[in-house]
Amino acid sequence: MPVPAFIRPAALVVSALGLAALLAGCTGGSDRDSETALPTPSPAATSAAPTPEPTAPANADDEARAADCATLADVPTAASEALQSAYAQASTDPAAAVATLQDFAAGFSATRAALTSPTVQAAADDAGAAFDGLVVTVEGVVADPVSADLSALTEQATQMQNAFAAIGEICS
Repeated sequence: MPVPAFIRPAALVVSALGLAALLAGCTGGSDRDSETALPTPSPAATSAAPTPEPTAPANADDEARAADCATLADVPTAASEALQSAYAQASTDPAAAVATLQDFAAGFSATRAALTSPTVQAAADDAGAAFDGLVVTVEGVVADPVSADLSALTEQATQMQNAFAAIGEICS
């Protein structure tokens, strides 16, 4: 029995967001907070001889990276939750699903603007661009579900997953 035409658009949106949520579920960063801590020298090492005061801390980038990684620690989970929420809304209110994704994207953009480590910021910007691309793709599915290209959605979701995984690698 063929699927009625009015069911296909909702089914496509739900399928698309379900796929994205499934892929995003694998993007969690490291749960090991202690790995981002900076090493502390032993008392024996500090009592040997005073070291000259550097003009700029040698570990300034490490400190910025650790601080930025702490800032981003909950972002993969928040992205996954936004995708899951959008998935739950997709069958009844596709516009609300898109709004949920847009809200996360805006918040993540603001978070990225506050980062100070060039390495972490570049990875976060890549993840933000990938998430924004996913939002645009989902918007296209919602606007014209009959012509939706689910392979483009799959590709965008994979790019997003890889970009968030790269943040996890930098911050582990």
